[in-house]
Amino acid sequence: MEAPSGYSWNTSYGNVLTTIHPAGVLRKLVPGRYLLQLDFDRGKRWLNGDLPRDVFPLVTRLRSPFQVEKLVQSSLVAWDIETKWDGTALTCSGYCGDDMQPLVAAWGYEFDHFGKEILLHPVPKVGHNGAAHDCIGMQKFYNLNVRNYLHDTQQMWWALEPDLAGTGDTDEEDKALRPERMTRKGLAFLCSLHFNLPWWKNYPKEDDPDYLQKMVVINGNDAYATRWLAARLLPQLDKVQVTAQYRLAVSLYPALQAMQLKGIKVNEELREARIKELTHRYRSAQLESAQSGLHYIEQQAVAAFAKSTRCSCCHGGKVLRQACWRCLGLEKKPSKKAQVMLRPCIRCSGMGRLTSYRFSPFSPVQMKQFLYEAIGAPQNVWKGKVTTDATALKKVLRWARGE
Repeated sequence: MEAPSGYSWNTSYGNVLTTIHPAGVLRKLVPGRYLLQLDFDRGKRWLNGDLPRDVFPLVTRLRSPFQVEKLVQSSLVAWDIETKWDGTALTCSGYCGDDMQPLVAAWGYEFDHFGKEILLHPVPKVGHNGAAHDCIGMQKFYNLNVRNYLHDTQQMWWALEPDLAGTGDTDEEDKALRPERMTRKGLAFLCSLHFNLPWWKNYPKEDDPDYLQKMVVINGNDAYATRWLAARLLPQLDKVQVTAQYRLAVSLYPALQAMQLKGIKVNEELREARIKELTHRYRSAQLESAQSGLHYIEQQAVAAFAKSTRCSCCHGGKVLRQACWRCLGLEKKPSKKAQVMLRPCIRCSGMGRLTSYRFSPFSPVQMKQFLYEAIGAPQNVWKGKVTTDATALKKVLRWARGE
């Protein structure tokens, strides 16, 4: 497992705090410098005794109506679900109210009799990416509309730190620096910025004999962390005056959920027609590129693509290639007197061997030879390797145009 940044670990060498590599910060100051400084400050506080170790409370199973009654009296209930590995069914559903006691209802009796009641109650709820995941899960598994899902800690994070909250599509330079290793939109990453909790996101395999109990603990910890984060982040929204942006984003959740559940209708006839059209264009481009490349190679007699074979007419015989009776269409070798009138093999010009050229534009090796050796195009190097991908071909095209 890759050690997540911001978490401390007890090892045989002592307590270790994982952070990002300083060299990466030099190449990408945002968010690298912020995260590195934060981790260094945490390390200093730890050494000075000013960073106590936070601990998760004991997770309790939700099995009583009294537990439900206490939860729904909270000002805000954190909620999180866990599903099977394939996402086809619910495993458990976790809750945490004002008393910061995580409760988890396992799939089946516990959820049907207690957990579901909380989701249908008007008590305000908060999750982490719950609108896109948890609420949709309830719709798919139970046809249940979660009532009063009011807050989301991931959306709070985006409102407070839009430059740091996770990553989206990036350009080639950003991909090279692996920004996704710096910031993430997940709950565990966000907790590493605010608390000193131990790492808890080690998901068990489904064949683990203690699978359900381990999932219950993870689920309860998620609900607890979400409730704690909400208490930490909600006041900051007002402090930095981004509450309006946050509320606007949250107000769009119902429409986005409806779109996600509805899905995208596909015109199958049009899709199949487009696939046929693209396939035809692809094959035509294949043939055109292969023919054009081979024509250039034959004209320039590029040795890298040449293949020498014995002449199929004279078979390369020392005598026959210089006096080939097969070229004249004779069925057998003529007399010695008649051989004087024979000429060298027409097919191989008396060389005894034929040279042919082969070229496949879909062979990376041949494309490198063709682009960078045969026509002398500028090389495209990515992570120390010469490439012939789409980026390289665009570069060759610009070079051919003189741009």
